[in-house]
Amino acid sequence: MCTRISWAHKMLDYGNFQELVNYQVWIPFHFLPGNGAKKAGEDPEGKFIKKLICRPNSDVAQQMVRECIQHRESAYSLHRLGIKMHAYVDIWANQGFAGVNHRVNEAKKLPDENDQPDRNLMDRLKNYFISEA
Repeated sequence: MCTRISWAHKMLDYGNFQELVNYQVWIPFHFLPGNGAKKAGEDPEGKFIKKLICRPNSDVAQQMVRECIQHRESAYSLHRLGIKMHAYVDIWANQGFAGVNHRVNEAKKLPDENDQPDRNLMDRLKNYFISEA
């Protein structure tokens, strides 16, 4: 399901926790499901959540880009290209995560290059939350 909606959101917006937002914004535009690195029609082993996890250059992503190229002559092809490239780039940025509220997205250990807790990240997170408050 993909409903066309003009959307500007913040990461800590209450609306992000509503179930419908998962299907209208996060999954199709930021967390393109990777289908467990399987081809369309194939099912990965395990639970359904494995289908939703982003996988870099997945078959799903390749098909999305291929379809866009096949329709390059349409009047709206550049708009579609921009939208699809946003989703395509995000599969690398969001790899290993799913676009739904699920425990698969919990980050347990955030090490720095020396395998120590990343204090720089913690400081950035604290600054973000303080500035947003």
